[in-house]
Amino acid sequence: MASLAEFEDAVARAAVRVKTLCVVNLGSARFVGKRRLTSSLGGILVHVAEHTKRHVGQAVTTAKVLLALRGLGA
Repeated sequence: MASLAEFEDAVARAAVRVKTLCVVNLGSARFVGKRRLTSSLGGILVHVAEHTKRHVGQAVTTAKVLLALRGLGA
């Protein structure tokens, strides 16, 4: 299981990567997937952020349920 320090390190590395992306043209065309659908770098970053937010929400909900079950003696 990953520790909080490992998580914080991963977030710091991701922040560095995002900061380097900010200097490029976010409107530049990118192709996604097998069908090579057209998107922009900015669009892809927004999609990644939304997807990440969803998974974080799932993790928080799961943690709350587990904590509640633990409190019930289950």
